[in-house]
Amino acid sequence: MTTATRSDRGWTRHPKIARILKRGVARFITIYPWAELHPTFNPERDICFIMLTAREILKLNPSIPASMAPQCGHNHGPSWEECVRLAENNPALRFTGFLMPVARADEGIDLDAVYVPQPDLENYYTLVLTRPDGTVHPPDEDAVEQIDGRDYRRLWWD
Repeated sequence: MTTATRSDRGWTRHPKIARILKRGVARFITIYPWAELHPTFNPERDICFIMLTAREILKLNPSIPASMAPQCGHNHGPSWEECVRLAENNPALRFTGFLMPVARADEGIDLDAVYVPQPDLENYYTLVLTRPDGTVHPPDEDAVEQIDGRDYRRLWWD
């Protein structure tokens, strides 16, 4: 799998991408109402929380810039490319993190949590924690939450 090498700013504003990102932000707020910021919230300048499905991760992947695919993810969590591999193998996974707007130099998505559906019959817990080099990076928080009537094990790196 290769990642696109787009370097142009504003890729998150492309209509197809923006629709996916808006759905992800709205989904996060629906699940975690505290995430809706004060009335002066400016999505063009402010960071937003976002929750993406595995399918959305796969739809976004061809358009992300190379700068968004570091070797290591947020605080030793899975990198973007690792999340793509996980999404390819388990369409029920969910991913959360931050959406940085075009006004920021780090425009893009920074994932910091993976939600593993329960029961975890294929042991995705271990796959999420294990980096490609074999090292294991447990999350800072590990809890079970219910989303849309289904239990998920939320693995969060802070």
